[in-house]
Amino acid sequence: MRVLVASLMDEARKRADPNDDSELARRISSLVGHSYGKQVVGAWARGTVNPPAFVLLAACQVTGISIDESLYGESLREGLASVQDRLAALEARLAGG
Repeated sequence: MRVLVASLMDEARKRADPNDDSELARRISSLVGHSYGKQVVGAWARGTVNPPAFVLLAACQVTGISIDESLYGESLREGLASVQDRLAALEARLAGG
């Protein structure tokens, strides 16, 4: 679990500003109303410290990361494609009769 959380936080850090951890800290802080520094963002991204769950959610929200896709990856995309195929088949049946 720690590796997954660190991976998500590292990706959020890179999306916010790959050269400055303070940018992600600023974005998270403005959303959750608590101040975080760039040192703790770096620790989260390295996996040496786990962030609180609400911070992980905020980091993903402010950087556009889908936690579902990160957790389920290809299986989520395959499931969506399957649902879309079934919907298209149902729509075709309805249109045909």
